[in-house]
Amino acid sequence: MQLLQPWSDVPEKEAAYRYADLILNRVRSGLPNDKWEVDWATAPLVFSAYRDVAFRPVAPSSPGAGLFAPCPQPNLQTLTDVCHVAYGISSLRLSVNLNDRPEVHSHVSSVKWGRGSASGGGRYCVDVYLVQGTGGDLAAGLYHYSVIANGWEQLSSQDCTDELRRAQGYPFVAGSYLCYTINYWRSAFKYNDFAYQATSMDIGTYFGAIHEVLGEGVAATWDMEVDETAIARILGLNPLHDGIYAVQAWDEVASEPLLASSQVAENASSHRPPALPKDREAVDFPTTQALQRDMALEEPDYSARTSLCAVDLTKVAINRTERWRALTGRETSFGRFDGTSISEAELGILLARAHEAARSLTAGSPYRPALQFLVYVNKVEGYAPGLYLQKDDSGMQLIDEGDQTQFLEGTFFLHNYIARLASCTVILCSEVTAAAEEHGVRGYRLTNAMVGAACQSMLTEASAIGVGTGTVLGFDAAAHADHAGMDTGESAPMLMIMLGRDAPSGRVRAELCAGGSV
Repeated sequence: MQLLQPWSDVPEKEAAYRYADLILNRVRSGLPNDKWEVDWATAPLVFSAYRDVAFRPVAPSSPGAGLFAPCPQPNLQTLTDVCHVAYGISSLRLSVNLNDRPEVHSHVSSVKWGRGSASGGGRYCVDVYLVQGTGGDLAAGLYHYSVIANGWEQLSSQDCTDELRRAQGYPFVAGSYLCYTINYWRSAFKYNDFAYQATSMDIGTYFGAIHEVLGEGVAATWDMEVDETAIARILGLNPLHDGIYAVQAWDEVASEPLLASSQVAENASSHRPPALPKDREAVDFPTTQALQRDMALEEPDYSARTSLCAVDLTKVAINRTERWRALTGRETSFGRFDGTSISEAELGILLARAHEAARSLTAGSPYRPALQFLVYVNKVEGYAPGLYLQKDDSGMQLIDEGDQTQFLEGTFFLHNYIARLASCTVILCSEVTAAAEEHGVRGYRLTNAMVGAACQSMLTEASAIGVGTGTVLGFDAAAHADHAGMDTGESAPMLMIMLGRDAPSGRVRAELCAGGSV
């Protein structure tokens, strides 16, 4: 592995705070590897695949079955449906927009494989591993979810559920656990040192997607206080290359006292066979290495274990088929806004949904960062043009009146959005620097995941109510903080979302939906 540049001046346990500050000020100060050149010819695949292992395919559910049954059960079918809804291939799209090269608009080979979750740069860096116990629809063992084939690749036949439970200190026994990981190189080949930021939000968009179809049944189930070293050993992964971000329990069996560690056999074997090769040799970026080094030094905080729980499917009281359709219909509006307005009610619905998803993700955490919004109003019925602040589900407070579009268009990097044609621009903010300083890498990860979940909820709800969206990772966060008079030690801009109406003339689209029976 190649190390491009040492980040050796960062003392231990300070990487998260330094990195949060680096991202906030990256336009002014740059990143360690700003001269990194993307080699698309050797781009890694946007999924992991395993060769020469047993595979269990699972057909997508028909209406009334699995996840879409009146009373879904925590079985293999439902669990697979949830993974498919969040990350499986849901549609095949060919759309005209301002994000693609001209030849993309005319070649069927350039169609986009749509998924339920949003992802930074479309890199889809989340992998899902299933630690399955005995007595289920699937034989005990370790499995990897196949995005392409919608099923489970078996990596081991060993029951590791008790080992995982002991590593995490859970007060309950579950029939199975989903482990959510991040492959850094899949994003870093494109974003270099910015990849850790983008992927930390990606894990939240995954949660936001399953929150859409399971509602509060997933509240307090997303455990990000992981023992990364121990779980990486169980999964057979190298945490310097694949971070372990969350564990989610399914099918709670009982509450039992934990066995002492000496009473459980230690399993240090690697279950992971070689992944399907596609990319050039991965590069280790110094920022990611420093953050992962500190993650290994941090002790998990298990003080919220009493509120942590397994997924509860009995709490589902939403139309899951409608939410699934909203997920499959979610698409970025690259340059297609028509300059008309959205209503005050529509904006309020989207912000409320973001707060709901954020609270659900952090419900099982020992610390819960607050979510705030900077709202640049251009054409929203009921509001005069200007910059507003909204926090804690309260009303919007006017900070700076008047047209903000010239400032907006000077603060994001790409040319595939036109801010003056959007109805408004929402910037999601949270205390990422404070969380990183107080809680290290865990605080940094959790805050970004919360923002990712809020973003996913907004994008999905916007799809359902007919509002177009455009999400921007590349923008000058420090400039927005200064413009709003914001103390970045308390809250900092993290993600930009433009809202508006898509111009019908710009929405030339051919689509083939997967799982069309639902």
